[in-house]
Amino acid sequence: MNTDKCILCGLGNLTDIEFSDGLTGVTSDCKPWTYFGCHALCSTCGHVQKRLNKRLLKDIETIYSNYELYSLSNGNEQLIFHQTINKPRSHELLTRLTADFEIPPKGRLLDVGCGNGALLKTFGAMYPLWSLFGFEKSNLQAKEVTGVKEIYAGSLDAIEGTYDLVTMIHVLEHVFDPVVFLKKLHTILKPTGILLVQVPFFKKNPFDLTVVDHCSHFQPDTLAYTLNAAGFKTVLQKSWIAKELGVVAVKTDNNNSATVVKHVKDSSFVKQSFLWLHTVLRHAMETSHLGTFGICGTAIAGTWLANMIGAQVRFFIDEDPLKQGQEHMKLPVFKPDCLPYKDAVVYLAFPAEDAKKIYKKLALTYPLINFIVPPNS
Repeated sequence: MNTDKCILCGLGNLTDIEFSDGLTGVTSDCKPWTYFGCHALCSTCGHVQKRLNKRLLKDIETIYSNYELYSLSNGNEQLIFHQTINKPRSHELLTRLTADFEIPPKGRLLDVGCGNGALLKTFGAMYPLWSLFGFEKSNLQAKEVTGVKEIYAGSLDAIEGTYDLVTMIHVLEHVFDPVVFLKKLHTILKPTGILLVQVPFFKKNPFDLTVVDHCSHFQPDTLAYTLNAAGFKTVLQKSWIAKELGVVAVKTDNNNSATVVKHVKDSSFVKQSFLWLHTVLRHAMETSHLGTFGICGTAIAGTWLANMIGAQVRFFIDEDPLKQGQEHMKLPVFKPDCLPYKDAVVYLAFPAEDAKKIYKKLALTYPLINFIVPPNS
């Protein structure tokens, strides 16, 4: 594997982004990790990626061999929080998607990277006439989901039949060769079928850069280029979930129709994201001395920040009732109104704009807690 060439276009040379000194990483299943990875930028298409060196490949293999999906919530997927009601993530995604894009009343769905079947279960409840299938590198618990006909495992070559809808939710960023992977899916999608891809968007959430097993960090243009290079045409691109990119695509006749996105002269746009991470870390460490210090959120951002700060972090809080009363990183996870500390200082481990919105809700509901909002990005 050539670690000097872009994993997307295969044309450009990679330039290292030198802002990771002193930073550790986190896994996509929210565990602290010592290696941060070597981030690089393609000189031709502008794709932000990790160098797939021996260290990273070995770490990714170890991460996947011990993967625990939604371990704090006993396998239940994360919730999307609103002012009055909270919904599972897949329900929120499909509800918003179907408001913009009509799904036929019946067909065949293949969920690539189906995990424990959260999306399959939600989709099956919304569209009971559809036949449901899944794919995972290893066969997990998705067979237990009512209505799922088959879970294919191992290689994409194991998948049988063709499909009206193929979904990839937080999968493409993990793939070593995204275009080749999508070309294989192109062959099993029906001529009139649709592809749904959902990936993190680091410009809206720089914490995504800390995830060790995310090989790619997509932007709207590089995601569109990837799909085009694999023989797909984007018909709808939207952020149905905050801090993420969502795309609906259809097949085109020419699998080699993609053109290089742009020529990138500098990497200032991604350096800014790294600089913000350093700023947040310094700010959190400074405020950690104002009282008994904890972090709001047990997902990727909270895990990364707690690991970087170390012993000064005494607890987590989380609005998800399934996580409350448990431990994360050997620290207690409290319900916000059950904190045993009168001098509690809680850092909101979210991108600045999201943190401001969360602050307005939490500060009003829990006025005795000193919530800290990170600096602007």
